[in-house]
Amino acid sequence: MLSRVEASFRSLKSELSIRPIYHRIDRRIRGHVFTTLLAYHLHSV
Repeated sequence: MLSRVEASFRSLKSELSIRPIYHRIDRRIRGHVFTTLLAYHLHSV
């Protein structure tokens, strides 16, 4: 289980290029994270 979680974080950081978020408005931060996680789920299918 832990190895799957680590692989997921590695994928988010490298393949989907999640990086520091420089948004200041909560709605934009949530939108950025939602888009990244949606891309991850589509990528893993």
